[in-house]
Amino acid sequence: MGFLPNIGPAEVLSQLLVGLSRAMILFTVCSGLSFVLGVLRVPNIAHGSLYMIGAFATFSLSKWIGGSAGFWLALVLAPLIVALLSLIAERALFCRLYQREHLMLLLFTFALALILGDLTKIVWGAEYRSVSAPDILKGSISLLGASFPRYNLFLIFVGLVVAVALWLFVNR
Repeated sequence: MGFLPNIGPAEVLSQLLVGLSRAMILFTVCSGLSFVLGVLRVPNIAHGSLYMIGAFATFSLSKWIGGSAGFWLALVLAPLIVALLSLIAERALFCRLYQREHLMLLLFTFALALILGDLTKIVWGAEYRSVSAPDILKGSISLLGASFPRYNLFLIFVGLVVAVALWLFVNR
């Protein structure tokens, strides 16, 4: 098989772990969406927009506070900001639509997603933003001879913590 590159177990493990770390990002977003749909019976199309606001809030908080403390505090405070925004939306808007058809909730949350997207562009602009990881999450570790980014390992850990926390919240 001369057309295949020389792929060893270290490269396979590295690719599996990178894929797992990316899947943990999607799992974290989707777990919130399925939790809201499963518990509240609200098909929330605006969930992605709320996630986006959380990401931009993380960017703003980390830049405002600065340093590695900014990263860690933003990781805690940004979800609280989104939770507060969601609570306000639920108390002011969603509670009036619970007794209606799901189509009304779908249309409303779609409109809310469009509004939140435009408000985000007004506040933060449409440019790409990023938050630099603290020094402890920079660099890589060696796994079977292949390097694996520490930040990706952190993403896998956070995904597992979210999974266990949701399981405990639902079942306990």
